[in-house]
Amino acid sequence: MVAAPDLGSGPERGGGSSPSIRTLQFFNPALNITIEKMESLQGFLHLELLPEDWEANIKNALKEVVKKAQLPGFRPGMVPASLIRKKYGQGIMYEELNKVLSDNLNQYITEQRLPLLGNPLPVPKEEIQLDIDDIQPMSFTYEIGFAPEFHLDLSSLPVLDQPVIEIDQLYFEGYLNRLKRSKGKMTNPEEAGSGDTLFGNLYASDSNGNPLEEGFKRNIALNPEILESTYLDALIPGKKAGDIFEFDLVNGLDSNKQRGWLLNCSDEMLEERLVHPYYFEVKKVNHVDPAELNQEFFDQILGPGKVNSEEEFIAELKQNLVLSLEGQAKIQVENQVFDLLMNNLEIPLPDGFLRKWLLSSADEQKLTPEILDNEYPAYARSLRWNLIQNKWLSEHPEVQLTNEEVEQAVGAFISSQIGLDINQFDAERKKTFLDIVYKNEENMDKITRETMQNKVLESIASNLTFRDVPVSATEFSGR
Repeated sequence: MVAAPDLGSGPERGGGSSPSIRTLQFFNPALNITIEKMESLQGFLHLELLPEDWEANIKNALKEVVKKAQLPGFRPGMVPASLIRKKYGQGIMYEELNKVLSDNLNQYITEQRLPLLGNPLPVPKEEIQLDIDDIQPMSFTYEIGFAPEFHLDLSSLPVLDQPVIEIDQLYFEGYLNRLKRSKGKMTNPEEAGSGDTLFGNLYASDSNGNPLEEGFKRNIALNPEILESTYLDALIPGKKAGDIFEFDLVNGLDSNKQRGWLLNCSDEMLEERLVHPYYFEVKKVNHVDPAELNQEFFDQILGPGKVNSEEEFIAELKQNLVLSLEGQAKIQVENQVFDLLMNNLEIPLPDGFLRKWLLSSADEQKLTPEILDNEYPAYARSLRWNLIQNKWLSEHPEVQLTNEEVEQAVGAFISSQIGLDINQFDAERKKTFLDIVYKNEENMDKITRETMQNKVLESIASNLTFRDVPVSATEFSGR
């Protein structure tokens, strides 16, 4: 809804605020409202307000106050109208003016179906002085920003690559080994061997290896399965609890992703953190004897009785891997589609108006012009996507979410939170879980928004041209 400007309160309102009343909303279709369109999708909305446009509002409001007013020396509801008019008249006028402006702006925008972005911003003017005995014509001007008109021409977009994933032996053996270790027997030997994990403290140090007083320090595990580094493979064997050694994050690891994971920071912060040398103090050594390929292991991984031989287990495991990687590939394709739309469709915005509106709507301490300069590109990108999504849905109503799809999305969210498939529960318990999420507006908004976006991207993708690109699971996963 449009928020009309607060036109004042206090002493100027004629002796104080009026008693609490509920004034009827009033829309005057004869009110003179005009639109002035400018360049860059910006413009002005002009509103002319004549005395006869809102005199009835003032009279009705005064009557309501008279009915409920309680003043010393008068019985409830028996205060003279002339006294109410004198004491509260100006305050009532300001309240009714705000309401009549808001009601008429909202109604006009709705009925005229104005494609506006943000809310109209009142253009500052001299303070309004109201006199209940001499109501004068008034004019108000608002800045407005228009949504752009654009055409979703997908035929002009370039061809996209679509990965066709093949489970290669290297990837499968690595995955199987990780499963065997996850179900294996863990011990804590005195000395680390090849493939063992070191638990301890990673810390930033000075040139002599002494911990920096206020430097980075983190309790972490050096797990060769996770970090996958030849440097680490050679470094771990022979280490014992109590050992302290320099850990070369710059030359010893293969990627910023690994460095960022160890230092718990983003790529942007890495350069600053890597100016110091790092040392690792071993607290404990973990060794795992992998589980054997037997029926107990098959049941642990796939469920009791799912398979009955090693051949069946491997076949089922590969099929599960294909489904998992295809799901990841689908997300990758949807991200490609999103970037393709953002980078190739020309969708102008009323940037000047939007910046002004965002600053006027936010807390001045939380959103300064400097912060907005940094955040506006991301906001504009998000707004462009919303415009694309809404246009696609208006042209393809069959893409709208169904109740069943929302329930499935909520179920998937719950399953990811509790680590169990919600569908394994009985109907009553499943409903209990679902109801908890349904009552959380923040979670439901996020789930619905993401599910809708994914469905729209999938629908748009079905109208694009792709070329299949065979890729091994090892290459696809970056291992």
